[in-house]
Amino acid sequence: MPSFLSSSLALARNWSCTSTTKLLASLKPSATRIYDHGSTDKEIIRTLGLKRSNLTLLDAFRCCPYIVQVAAEFISDVAERAAFLNQARTAQTELQTPLFYEAEDFDDEKERLIEIIRERQVVDRSIAILFHLNRQVKGFAKGLRDAGLEIETWDRRSGAELDFGSGIPKVLTLHSAKGLTFDTVIMPRLVEMSFRHVSNARREKLLYVGITRATRWVYLSTVDGDAISELERLRKLSTLQSSPVTMQIWGDSPSSEAPTPVGDKASSSPDDPLDLL
Repeated sequence: MPSFLSSSLALARNWSCTSTTKLLASLKPSATRIYDHGSTDKEIIRTLGLKRSNLTLLDAFRCCPYIVQVAAEFISDVAERAAFLNQARTAQTELQTPLFYEAEDFDDEKERLIEIIRERQVVDRSIAILFHLNRQVKGFAKGLRDAGLEIETWDRRSGAELDFGSGIPKVLTLHSAKGLTFDTVIMPRLVEMSFRHVSNARREKLLYVGITRATRWVYLSTVDGDAISELERLRKLSTLQSSPVTMQIWGDSPSSEAPTPVGDKASSSPDDPLDLL
């Protein structure tokens, strides 16, 4: 058992239910655990002497129901998925469902991303743009600034901390966003090149973690013909009556008739500074 768990048990046994819930949230239950090491839900519950019904998954607790339903698509364990869905408590106050966009190509995805960021800055206080790869964070941070957007990202060289009290969008990796929450989460570049050598199970965890960083709205995007296979679940989910997610394909995008040019659209090589793949 990890030492951080053992050292917390004596305190946890004397805490209130609310405090114990906070401890459990910090110990990375299996659906949110990105890395391969750590305690499972069952281990934590058994060690603390709790029943399954005592475990509150705060990801479901804090997210709007639309987001909970979308995130649940990436929980492979049937029992855990049911528990996650049953513990959604936030009232559905958001009128806009999460959006899954399938772009025509890299440039289309890039232009739509910039439009989405600008739109969400009008209605949301906190925004995160999440990527799987560190080099994507670096490349997109430069590209978004070049497009006239003010963004923040952690600079390892300077060691400067992010100002989470400001409304400036944050560009982060999925790993570094663990434990944080934002009004809106934007997850572009969900393409095979971004997840090479990543197992399906790990992809599910990454998608789940990214989606549940949002409390109000989520935007996910990929490119036609290069989408990671896990997104097929959202495609099917979008066809259901009263679906919690809306899917747009590049020809159907409201902005596709008159897109705002950003940079040189002719440049679509993997060396584009927004991708760096």
